[in-house]
Amino acid sequence: MNIYQNKNMPQDRACRPCVPTCCPPSPAPCNVSIVPIPGPTGATGPTGVTGPTGATGPTGPAGSAGVTGTAATVTVGTVTTGEPGSQAAVTNSGTSQNARLDFVIPQGATGSGAGPAEFLNAYSTPAQAGSAGAALIFDRNGAQNGTAVTHANNSANVVLQKPGYYRVSFQTAIGPASGVTFPFSVLLYLSQDGTGVPGASVRHTFHTSADISNVALSQIVAVTTAPSTLNVVGGSGSFLYSDAGISVNQLSGLS
Repeated sequence: MNIYQNKNMPQDRACRPCVPTCCPPSPAPCNVSIVPIPGPTGATGPTGVTGPTGATGPTGPAGSAGVTGTAATVTVGTVTTGEPGSQAAVTNSGTSQNARLDFVIPQGATGSGAGPAEFLNAYSTPAQAGSAGAALIFDRNGAQNGTAVTHANNSANVVLQKPGYYRVSFQTAIGPASGVTFPFSVLLYLSQDGTGVPGASVRHTFHTSADISNVALSQIVAVTTAPSTLNVVGGSGSFLYSDAGISVNQLSGLS
């Protein structure tokens, strides 16, 4: 229902309902105003849909430059020799700004040390007769150093006096002796303490009495028990040999 207020009425009659009898019988209109009275607050409605993200704003101004830092330094401190087999090390005895590096460098292990080379060369110049099973004779010695290898003049034996490894090289010229039947084969081999050395032999086959052949062999031998005796032995038939030479070099001791 609408409530009408007559502005010309006293305050104690301001909120009464206006009825036709409240207005005087006059042609003038009834001077009233409508005052709404609020009702109770309704329930909160649901949240609306999120709107679109706004445009990115302009980039802000650049900040001021920082203070220039102090340059770092690096110096070498002590250098110490460590024990053989120890680990190398580097430590900083200074600060992170002014580093002072101290080094520890291990000493190398002591080497075995190579002594003077020991060797001997023996040879035979004039032609001599050889036969199957007989060792070739070397009538004199050439260069020699040390005592690891020995040989007596006009002997077939070259003696290795110390345990170790030795390189043996041999060469000679050979030809068939008279009265042999052709083709004729001559075998020469290196013997150590009466046993042929594997891989240390040479063979030549002759077809006429005028044939001459230069032959050579080389091998490394090991001596576990000294002394040990080397020979060059004929393996077959009768033959002549000349300009023979044998060289023996000690390479190392046994490891």
